[in-house]
Amino acid sequence: MIKIRNFLAVIGVLLAIPAWAVNYTDNGNGTVTDTRTKLVWQQTDDGVQRTWEGAIAYCEGLSLGGAIDWRLPNYKALLSLVDDSRSNPAIDPIFGNNNSPFFYWTSTTIPGQTPPNGLAAAVFFEQGTGAQDNKVNPYSLARCVRGGN
Repeated sequence: MIKIRNFLAVIGVLLAIPAWAVNYTDNGNGTVTDTRTKLVWQQTDDGVQRTWEGAIAYCEGLSLGGAIDWRLPNYKALLSLVDDSRSNPAIDPIFGNNNSPFFYWTSTTIPGQTPPNGLAAAVFFEQGTGAQDNKVNPYSLARCVRGGN
């Protein structure tokens, strides 16, 4: 009877843990793996504000955690890091330096806009919201990703 009670207590604790609390693994090499999506993320951004093209070039040139196949994430992938249970910033603290009030670029462009002065989607982690910015504005950061499809 005690074993059943202990088992039920463990199950109850596990069910009480929010889903976001167990989604990430710190790989110990400057990267974090999202255990749901299997995407591997740059743990902390470098704090450098860039244009959209600069962000793409930065990610494509990144060598981190023994990997060189980094890219700028699309909007859906980056928005998946938003944690609605948190604010200022609305992202898990495992991602480190997220106290900067800047937008983060995504590779997703806004339809109907012509480069280079077109718009690209961004994520504003301070509030956990989606946004858009002019691709030539050098005011957004990059958080790179690898893996997935």
